[in-house]
Amino acid sequence: NEGYDLVKKSGFYDTFDLEKIKDIGVTVNHKIDGWAEKGNMRIDQIWCNKPNEILESKVIFNGKNEKIVSDHFGVMVSVG
Repeated sequence: NEGYDLVKKSGFYDTFDLEKIKDIGVTVNHKIDGWAEKGNMRIDQIWCNKPNEILESKVIFNGKNEKIVSDHFGVMVSVG
């Protein structure tokens, strides 16, 4: 009941769950300091306080959609 689970229980919505069109959502694809996992994690999210219509979400700045600019990739959503 902390972190991600706590935010969801507080009445916020992860836009990734609401999306009609989505990619795999990976925002970190390598091991980074402070995380035991080795990569392919979705640790960056966009949240909203009501169940908005989310048309699309995609990860950007990942080398596929724009060049990499950080150890975390960006997330972009289109709201209906």
